[in-house]
Amino acid sequence: RDRSLDEAHHYLMAFGILHMLDRSHRAIRYRHRDGEWWSRQKCLMGDKIGVTKTEVGRMLDRSRRWSAEVPALRMLAPWLENVTERLEINTPDDAGMADERKAG
Repeated sequence: RDRSLDEAHHYLMAFGILHMLDRSHRAIRYRHRDGEWWSRQKCLMGDKIGVTKTEVGRMLDRSRRWSAEVPALRMLAPWLENVTERLEINTPDDAGMADERKAG
């Protein structure tokens, strides 16, 4: 691959990672403020998509995986794993999302 194409790919990945970290941070703030994760229904009512435990788990997991592809951000992977564990979030799956929608 062309070096400039690799650089563009890394730039896009880095932007995506930082965007997901910002969204995760905002959702975690809501969780700490309210003392619990939001339900899917509450998210939809308040137009706050991505504030459920499952969705935050997905963002953290994706950020961790993507950071492995960006040399300047590889050090984030262990930290993101630690954050996920401390928040007691399992690696999310589609079944968990379906359960969350039913409960919402």
